[in-house]
Amino acid sequence: LMAGGKGERLRPMTLTTPTPLLEIAGKAIIDYNVEALAACGITDISVTTRYLAEQIERHFEKPVGDVMVKCVCEDSPCGTIGAVALTDAASDPDGNTLVMNSDLLTTISYEDMYLKHIEDKADITVASVPYMVSVPYAILMTDGNHVNSIEEKPTYTYQANAGIYLINNSLLNTLKPGERIDTPELIERAIADGRRVSFFPISGLWMDIGSPSDFKQAQELMRHHHDLTH
Repeated sequence: LMAGGKGERLRPMTLTTPTPLLEIAGKAIIDYNVEALAACGITDISVTTRYLAEQIERHFEKPVGDVMVKCVCEDSPCGTIGAVALTDAASDPDGNTLVMNSDLLTTISYEDMYLKHIEDKADITVASVPYMVSVPYAILMTDGNHVNSIEEKPTYTYQANAGIYLINNSLLNTLKPGERIDTPELIERAIADGRRVSFFPISGLWMDIGSPSDFKQAQELMRHHHDLTH
């Protein structure tokens, strides 16, 4: 789980607390993810830290979801995936590693994502969420200087990166410790090298807690969920 960012869009809340430790319905955001992974039987969990790292390290001095989480601190910013090279996550060359942002709320099925990753024989599987773009104008479909058709206020749906990845360790092991690299660059490298990149659409909840409005919405959502289950 990547937890080194400064969470600047969530200031002033993140001036004294790293985003993963902000509480939603009385629980740290990152703990929802650790507990979900632990519920799948995953016991080897590492968190990469940098900003206010000591707070995250103290948080994980006790087990979460009955798992003792390991913390690895970046000496310098390594981008959105470079810090994985500082961990022992890819020690099994034939295995796969789940890499994800720690400031997400999601009900993704990690088991189904893994099964699709194996079925597709993928080097990287990217979890995705639908993102719709509505154009408030009539769009011309053109061929050179000619208009072939006109579409009134169309809506386009794209698959957006959800910040959750299953990656073959053979690919992760190409990362160099201390190298600064973002996940899109690693994906582009994989495509350029002829590796197989797949995607897994998330059918359940997915929220990126990246802004005050996201945080407020997540609080309301989890409060409603708590009311329904009690």
